Amino acid sequence: MADTTTLTEVVFRIRRFDPTSDARLPQAHDDLDVVVICQEGYTSSLAAYALQQLGLHRATDVVGGFAAWRDAGLPWAWTVSPTVDQREEVRRGQA
Repeated sequence: MADTTTLTEVVFRIRRFDPTSDARLPQAHDDLDVVVICQEGYTSSLAAYALQQLGLHRATDVVGGFAAWRDAGLPWAWTVSPTVDQREEVRRGQA
């Protein structure tokens, strides 16, 4: 499964951490630990870099994304109910 996050979605979400934005989250500050993750690690690298440029110097991402995390056998759990197809993709290592 490819990473389907669009650049527009990433920009909107990053805006929530921008200290100059009206949409800023109240808990967003320069010493906040932020770990960004996506499916394969590319989009999250861009997002972490953008957050660092906004002053969140502790922002980082997971190298290789969720796929690398899962393949390393690290713990994870669904936070929403996945579809049967999604469960099958994860089981086969295609997610």
